[in-house]
Amino acid sequence: MSSGIKNGTIMIEEGITLPESFNLESEPYSKGWRVVTNFEGHRLDKYLRKIGWTFFYMAAPVRVSVLGFGKDRTFRRAFRKIVETGRELKFNCLEITEAVPKHFLGFEYVYIAGHARNIMPNCS
Repeated sequence: MSSGIKNGTIMIEEGITLPESFNLESEPYSKGWRVVTNFEGHRLDKYLRKIGWTFFYMAAPVRVSVLGFGKDRTFRRAFRKIVETGRELKFNCLEITEAVPKHFLGFEYVYIAGHARNIMPNCS
């Protein structure tokens, strides 16, 4: 999918503090957010635990549906909507658990579900 979003994709907020030794590769996706290209959820969690950081779930999944023109554009609109919907959770990372493109009367219809997550140093 050229939109960069698929099941297991990790989206990370720009400017968050990360471990110095962390080799995170990412690409710009939406204003203030980047798509991680070298890790998916489970591998990222395992790596962060190994170096003494946490990558934890914030709450139940956030789900949105968006109708629009063009798959890439519709995915980006859906992503912005999911960030806006979950803003009160104050998360710095989002793990996409479902990303489903469909067609309805010639329009692109996108359903995205994701878990708000946080990356931070381990408190102990």
